[in-house]
Amino acid sequence: MAEISRENIFSQQNVRFWFGLSLLIPIYYCIVTLLNVFSHEHIVQDDARLHVVWLQRFVDPDLFPKDWIADYYMAYASPGFKALYWSVAQIGIEPMLFAKLLPIPVGLVATAYFFGLVLQIFPLPAGAFLATLIFNQGYWFKNDVLSATARGFTYPFFAGFLFYLLKGRVIPCLVFIALEALFYPMIALVSVGILILRLIQLKGRSLQLSRERVSYVLAVGGMIVLVIVLLPTVLRTTPFEPQVTAAQMKEMVEFSPEGRSPYFGFSPHLFWTHGRSGVRIPLLPPIAWLAFLLPWFRRSPRGLMKHVTPKIEILWQILLPSLALFVLSHIVLLRLYLPSRYTYFSFRFIMPIAAGIVLTVLLERFWKALSAIRRSGKWMTPKQFLLSSFAAFLCFVFIFVPLVPLVLRSNQYWVIAKRPELYEYIAQQPKDTMVASLSGYADNIPSFAERSILVSREIAIAFHLGYYSEIRQRALDLLSAQYSTDPEQVKRFIETYGVDFLLLDKGEPGTFTPEYVSENPWLMQFEPAAGDAIATLKQSEKPVIEKLSEQCSALTGVKYILLDAQCLKQQS
Repeated sequence: MAEISRENIFSQQNVRFWFGLSLLIPIYYCIVTLLNVFSHEHIVQDDARLHVVWLQRFVDPDLFPKDWIADYYMAYASPGFKALYWSVAQIGIEPMLFAKLLPIPVGLVATAYFFGLVLQIFPLPAGAFLATLIFNQGYWFKNDVLSATARGFTYPFFAGFLFYLLKGRVIPCLVFIALEALFYPMIALVSVGILILRLIQLKGRSLQLSRERVSYVLAVGGMIVLVIVLLPTVLRTTPFEPQVTAAQMKEMVEFSPEGRSPYFGFSPHLFWTHGRSGVRIPLLPPIAWLAFLLPWFRRSPRGLMKHVTPKIEILWQILLPSLALFVLSHIVLLRLYLPSRYTYFSFRFIMPIAAGIVLTVLLERFWKALSAIRRSGKWMTPKQFLLSSFAAFLCFVFIFVPLVPLVLRSNQYWVIAKRPELYEYIAQQPKDTMVASLSGYADNIPSFAERSILVSREIAIAFHLGYYSEIRQRALDLLSAQYSTDPEQVKRFIETYGVDFLLLDKGEPGTFTPEYVSENPWLMQFEPAAGDAIATLKQSEKPVIEKLSEQCSALTGVKYILLDAQCLKQQS
C-alpha cells in the first residue's frame, strides 16, 4: 500500500474524494436523527409545533376550522415556505411527515454549496472538508434545519448565493436572493447588503468605487429582485395587526425575562450577546472559535496560508452588512424583525470557514513536526509528547465527540409525548373539537391530536397586538372560569368559546392549589385573573369545576384529567 504523505493530504488534488467525504457528514447526522425520530410514535420538533402543524390543513381542510391561532401562524408564514408544503401535500405527503424528512435534502444541498464556497477561498480539499465538518456541526447542533421551518432554508440558499457570487454568476445569484426573500427575508437583506458593499473596494489605504460592471449589475439586480418579491408581503393587511412597538414591549411583561418572548430586562452583557437582541456568536462546536486566530495567521502567511485567495474578503463583506442590519433593526425594533436574525446565521458561515483554514494550517504544521521527528529517528521529547497529546485530546473533544448521537439529540429540541393516550383520545373526537387548558399538555394537542386549543403558553406570542389581545383575553377568561365559584360564569365561558373539553393537571402542584398559579410565571402575567384565582383557592369554598371534576371526567390519567365541557355546563 502506498504511503500517505503530507503532500497527498494537503494537496489541491482529490477534490472528489473530499467532496464525497463532506456529503457523508449530513448523511450521518440525518441517519442518527431519523433513527431517533422514527423510534417514537408521538414526537415533534419544538418549533414545528408553531410553524408546521397548521399546514396539515393542506391535506385535510377540515382541520382547525375557524381557528384563530392556526389562521395567525399561516398568515405570517413566508410564501415560499407555504408553497413548498402545499406542493408536497398535493402529492399526498403530510406536512408533519415531510418536516421530518426535509432536513435530508436541505443538509445535502447546504453542504455541497458550502464545500464549493470554501474551495474558492482556500483551494485545498482537505481544508474545505474540515470547514464543512465544522459548518455541519454548527447547524445540526441547533434546531434550525431540524425544525423544517423557513429559517432552515437559510443554509442552502445563502451558501448557494455566496458560491455563485464568488463565481461571478449573475443569474444564479439573483435566483438565490429571490429564494431567500421567499423563505427568509432577513438573510436576503444581508445578501443585498453584501452586493452593495462590494461596490466599494479598498485600494491601499483608500476606498474606491468598483470598476467591475458585474458588481453594479448584481447590486441593482439584487435590489430589484428584493423589492419585487417582498412588496406583496409589505403591503398585505391582516386582522392580527398592529405590530407591537418598542415602547409597548418595554411595558409588557411578555417581553421581560419571565415572559414568553423575553427581550428586555437583561444585563447589558446578555442583552448584546444572547437571545433575540444579541449577536449570538455560536458556542457550538467549540472548535469554531479557532476562527478568531485567522487574523493572526494572516499577518505572516507561510506554508498553507499562502493558498488563501483574495476571495477571503467575502468574510468581512458578510460581517459588515450583518452588523449594520443588526444595529438598524435595534433602532426600528421589529420593523425589520429581531436583531439577532441578522448576525446569527452570518457567524455560522464566517466562523466555520475561518476555523477550517486555521485548523488545516495547524494540522499541516503538526504533521510536518511529526515527519521531522520520524526522519530523525528520535522519539519525542517530553514537551513534544505533551503537546502532541494535548492536540490529540483537542481533536477528540472538539471534532469527534460532537459526532456522538447522544450529544446530537440533546441539542435538537425534540418533544416526545409523555401521555400518548391523552392525545390519542382527543384525536378520536370530531375535527372541530376545542380543548381549553392552562396545562403544559395543551402545547402539544395540535401536533399530536390535530385538534384546536383555546390558548397555551407555546402559542402566546405577542408580536402582533391584534392576535395577542385575543389570546390574552382567552387566558383571562379561562383563568376566571376555571377557578370561579359561580356556575353561570362557567356556563358562559363554555358557550362563548364553544369549548368541548377542559384539561386539568393532577399531582403536585395540582390545578386547584394556589401554588399551581403562583409558581407559574406565564399564568401570573394574566392579572387580575391570576390574583383572583389564588384568592379563591385559599378560601374554603371550592371552584365549580373542581366540584364537578369527578362526575364530568371523560379521561383520567396519573397526571391529568380531561373533563367533558357539556357535562360541566349541564351539571352547573
